[in-house]
Amino acid sequence: MISLGAEPTAYTAASAAPSSIVHYTSHYAHAAMLLDPDFNFGVLNALKVRRVTEYCQWVESFTEEKDRDDNVKRTYYYTLTWLKRPVSSLLYDQPFRHNNPQRDPFPEASWVSPHVEVGPYTLTSELVDRVEGLSSKYVYYDVNSVQGMRQSPAALAHGFQPIGNGYFYSSYQGSTIGAIAQFTGMFLEGSVDIQFGDLFTHCTPGDIRVYFEAVDASPVAKEGISVLGQVLADGKQIGVYVAPNGFGVGLLVGGVYSTADALLGRFMRNSHLVLWAVRILASPVLAYALTWVASWTLSYIGLASLSTVAWAALFVLANGPQNLGAIVAHHWIGSAIFCLALYGFLSELANDFARKQQLQQQAATAKMNKVD
Repeated sequence: MISLGAEPTAYTAASAAPSSIVHYTSHYAHAAMLLDPDFNFGVLNALKVRRVTEYCQWVESFTEEKDRDDNVKRTYYYTLTWLKRPVSSLLYDQPFRHNNPQRDPFPEASWVSPHVEVGPYTLTSELVDRVEGLSSKYVYYDVNSVQGMRQSPAALAHGFQPIGNGYFYSSYQGSTIGAIAQFTGMFLEGSVDIQFGDLFTHCTPGDIRVYFEAVDASPVAKEGISVLGQVLADGKQIGVYVAPNGFGVGLLVGGVYSTADALLGRFMRNSHLVLWAVRILASPVLAYALTWVASWTLSYIGLASLSTVAWAALFVLANGPQNLGAIVAHHWIGSAIFCLALYGFLSELANDFARKQQLQQQAATAKMNKVD
């Protein structure tokens, strides 16, 4: 691996031959405009852009009450709100009165800059897509600066218009036949009456609004950015290095990590956090299942072994078999201790529940004997 240091020049970059792995930091990053062709909306100096689509939809909820005869009465309520996806109203209690049009002409989409200049190199889109440490920001715009959007496919075909605060809005226009069919359905289902929620609506079901989020390259000038990747054949681009086992290695992280070890250490810390999160979430379920089919010894040892085998397989696929023995032993011991402690906790809960059940049964028996 070649370390080019901070702010490498064209001269130092020339020392990195094609196919070599390089690490460097820089305070310069520049990206060309990223354009959403559907809206003719472009964002300058953005590494990534995401189009977020929201849908005005009815959401059904209900409450249940029991009468004196224990008959359950269910009352339905409907709220009009903005959701990230269309929701079918087909199975609603009032599917016609609270119909959700399923129009979705421009769903959520993302774009990654194909060429980003960081220092003396240009980064490929695959490497840019892995960017971390730079926050995604809401994109505001001046209405006068997006006049070209009024001739976009979104505007011409579906009536999207800029309304300020970063939003583009399309109002739902139902057909006359559709309105007649809906009213007929409302009559048949007995929902011609108006609920309180129907009187106060801020949008019409079927309306769509769109806004954009972008990962801006501007903070790099102050905070810096760190790169780890492979120099491509032309000697001017850096992309993701693909190991013989198919695992891709490439990092683009906001902030200055002066050495490759420091940058990789950040990545490994994140990986360990994910690993322990998986252990904590999965272990109770597995432990509970194993306690039903084996003794406590087999439960915690089997769970530790199962977790270790799965983790070892992922480790070999990602890194090869180097140092696998020592790492597996460390992981197994940690998993076994964790599972043993978890088993003890669950066993104590089970024993406490059994003792309470026994006391209740004894109290009930004593009461029956006293009555007799």
